[in-house]
Amino acid sequence: MVKEDDLKITALEIADKAFPAANKVDLLVEMVDKIDAEIDEIKEKILELQDRKKALENLKGMTDAIIQKGIMKDFNGFQSKITIVPSTPRVDIIDEKLVPAKYKRIKTIVEIDKKAILKDYRDTGELPPGVDLEKTSWVKYYKSKANGERG
Repeated sequence: MVKEDDLKITALEIADKAFPAANKVDLLVEMVDKIDAEIDEIKEKILELQDRKKALENLKGMTDAIIQKGIMKDFNGFQSKITIVPSTPRVDIIDEKLVPAKYKRIKTIVEIDKKAILKDYRDTGELPPGVDLEKTSWVKYYKSKANGERG
């Protein structure tokens, strides 16, 4: 598992000290593969924990439903108590057309079309006022075909 202290020395510094220049790229790709494998393991653990959380939430919900079906509003134990508390009423709209106008609100939503701005920028090379262009890049690692391709 990668620890914060391990990240203080960069991968290039490690490669400079231990290996000739030809191996640096291979070492970096191998390191990234190991990091990716660890990330995949963490993702699997997250999914397992999410499933467990959902199962526990369902169990709690079923327990609440069983208690709410009871006739009594209060349940007393030797050291604990359960009380059924009524919730705030919820309004369900059955037919919007029948609801009086005094209960209706008009919302105005303004959205900026980022795709249109980008298209105009590509066509004209100019950005409208109040807009900035953020350019980013990403790194792609490749392995030789003999070792298995990475992409």
